[in-house]
Amino acid sequence: MSAFYRFALLSRVCNFKTETGLIHVGSMAVNPGRLSLTCRRCLSGSAVDGPARVKRVSIEGNIAVGKSTFARLLQSACPDWEVMAEPVSKWQNIESGTKKGKDDAPQTTVSNLLQMMYQDPKRWSYTFQTYSCMSRLRTQLQPPPARLLSSEGTPVQVYERSVYSDRYIFALNMFELDCINPTEWTVYQDWHSLLVEQFGHQVELEGIIYLRAPPEGTDLFSIRLTRQQAKSTSFHDALLAYRLHQLLIVYNLDRLKKCMERLVHRGRSEEEGVKLDYLEKLHVQHEKWLVEKSTELHFEKLKQIPVLQLDASVEFQSDPDVREQFITKVTNFFSAL
Repeated sequence: MSAFYRFALLSRVCNFKTETGLIHVGSMAVNPGRLSLTCRRCLSGSAVDGPARVKRVSIEGNIAVGKSTFARLLQSACPDWEVMAEPVSKWQNIESGTKKGKDDAPQTTVSNLLQMMYQDPKRWSYTFQTYSCMSRLRTQLQPPPARLLSSEGTPVQVYERSVYSDRYIFALNMFELDCINPTEWTVYQDWHSLLVEQFGHQVELEGIIYLRAPPEGTDLFSIRLTRQQAKSTSFHDALLAYRLHQLLIVYNLDRLKKCMERLVHRGRSEEEGVKLDYLEKLHVQHEKWLVEKSTELHFEKLKQIPVLQLDASVEFQSDPDVREQFITKVTNFFSAL
């Protein structure tokens, strides 16, 4: 947390008087040793020792994997958890300034950038990823609500996706699909790194919850034998491996199709043209970053961040036992951060 941000936060509730060594809260002078728990939380990270600041965690996962449903579950599960929704409405309603109509009266044009990106990704992907990242940045820079600052439990601010998935999932995917050209990709990475480094702790995450569509421990698309393995494998074993490979493909695609079903069910008009192949590519990006750890990252803390994996293919919305299991895992995860 920057010094300026801490000062702005503290100035709302406390006035300091260093000459006497007393801290003035409202009109009352208080000895620092007798501060209330609430005030000590406000002063966390300042001259008075106190509990750790509010923890920040993001929910990551594929399109229509169930993030919003899961976020609502978290919001209702604990008063110490505050969920910040993905700013989709901002992308759908961009006021493009004013222009004169036929009657010479100024008019405001409202653009749906999300729809524009899906309809013409080569033209609009860079523009969309720029705006989506900026809107995520604004969300992550918002100060925690007062009830979290005064919490006696484990206060956590939870974000639907983050500035990091914007870069390492969606923008990277568009670059690999040639919807963002090399020059645009270089520019995007440059300003993204600059902003994240400048804001520092204000946008850092303590943990990530990964809602994962396919089953644990299986490669989504293929199980390939190496040449050495193939030479030492009998025909029977090779045939068995091939059949297993086919079953896993069908099994995993069925799991990914749940994302497609949820996508269709929520009826977001911009996503009508989204294909299963696109979801598959996004899944691979998530796996590389959060499971295989093979994505090239540019922020040291992000390389070491704890990740909680949850199987999003189960119907946690309608199964109270699964919901309880999820909440227990999340509670333990938050406590360990």
